[in-house]
Amino acid sequence: PEYYLKVAQVVFTLICIICINAGLIYEVEHRGNPQFSNFFDALYFSVTTLTTVGFGDIVPMTEIGRFTVSMSILLGVILIPTQLSALASSLLLVVGDQTTKELKCSECGLHKHDEDARFCKACGGTLLPDVK
Repeated sequence: PEYYLKVAQVVFTLICIICINAGLIYEVEHRGNPQFSNFFDALYFSVTTLTTVGFGDIVPMTEIGRFTVSMSILLGVILIPTQLSALASSLLLVVGDQTTKELKCSECGLHKHDEDARFCKACGGTLLPDVK
């Protein structure tokens, strides 16, 4: 189903944002900020920042580091909800497909209707079982 692809897309986006942000923040901060002594410190910082926990135990000290963190937060705020809404939409389609039945309207030809429907939800015409 399509929602498997959407789940993979959301997970891939999260991993990419976190890893790229960690690499960038490590690169701009590790020389002048002892709190970023290795990549895993930057990875920890990225996860806590993007999940809005932000413990405050590690903070960027340089202007470019603060700018990098600000841009990654904005990128996360834009990308993650957009992709989660696409995932929710595809999940709703799957749930909606489970409660519909292939019944063809005799007047307008619409195929999908609720399981217990006797009349078309679009035009009010009589429903005919779909014969294949």
